[in-house]
Amino acid sequence: MKETMSAPRQRRFLALAAAAAACIVGLALWYAVPPAPAQDVPASAPEALRESFRVDLNTAGVDAMTTLPGLGEKKARAVLEYRLTHGPFRSLGEVAQVPGVTQDMIDGWQGLVYLS
Repeated sequence: MKETMSAPRQRRFLALAAAAAACIVGLALWYAVPPAPAQDVPASAPEALRESFRVDLNTAGVDAMTTLPGLGEKKARAVLEYRLTHGPFRSLGEVAQVPGVTQDMIDGWQGLVYLS
């Protein structure tokens, strides 16, 4: 013989099931959305932290260099080849000797690059 739940008991069960589902969906959304990345590093931040957001032209690979304005993969490879041939850059002005890299491009990198 089949037993059925009374109407108040069914409503209570459905309300608890809906609340549990809402909690699960809420938690899934809370953990699924990544936090927004930090845009700017404040000037008061320690030097090591500020440098972690900049590109070191003496150690960076092609992927890191392509994050710089005006520096696509081809020019980034040219910078890397120049660095391998001539050694580490001693000044940002020296980067302008790389074919395809102009002083205007380098001026646009202020605050984005450094030399180790």
